[in-house]
Amino acid sequence: KGLRVRVLERAAEFGEVGAGLQIAPNCTRILDQWGLLDEVTALGVVPENLVMRDAVDGSELTRLDLGDARERYGFPYVVIHRSDLHGTLLRACERAGVDLVTNVAVTAYEQGSDGATVVHAGGREAARVVIAADGLHSVARKLISDDQPVSSAYVAYRGAVPMGQAEQIYISLDDVVVYVGPRSHFVQYSLRGCGVFT
Repeated sequence: KGLRVRVLERAAEFGEVGAGLQIAPNCTRILDQWGLLDEVTALGVVPENLVMRDAVDGSELTRLDLGDARERYGFPYVVIHRSDLHGTLLRACERAGVDLVTNVAVTAYEQGSDGATVVHAGGREAARVVIAADGLHSVARKLISDDQPVSSAYVAYRGAVPMGQAEQIYISLDDVVVYVGPRSHFVQYSLRGCGVFT
């Protein structure tokens, strides 16, 4: 749209945090609009089904045909490693001429009548619009609400298994499988080169 965009990143470099992501058709539609869907599907996996199983006895509870979902919504359901998606988005930003700046920790935001100002150790930067995506302990959130984050008391453990080892146990590498049980769930899906389990 011809807008000048400047991204201020606290980290020393742009990189991924985490493991795999499941991207539903409402999101892959946006990636398609941005011209990134082909790259994302080439780097990710388009599973055949979303299967829900009982975590206690392994029985199948229900199944969603993701090919049918693609027909219904017009876009695929994709699983991809977070670093692959981040890399795709980073390359798109570079192609679009986004000014990507690292090692800048924003300490405050100020609202003015014709824009906003970002404050950091290097000074102040004014812009017509500021979008703050500054995480759980957001500096920007305090402008709206001074509440504190509340722990959900849920913990997620993630792991990756090399594909060769994953093929030796009974799992479907073509499906996203969700095992649901008392006070817990387990998600299994494959990414390029490894089986991922959450």
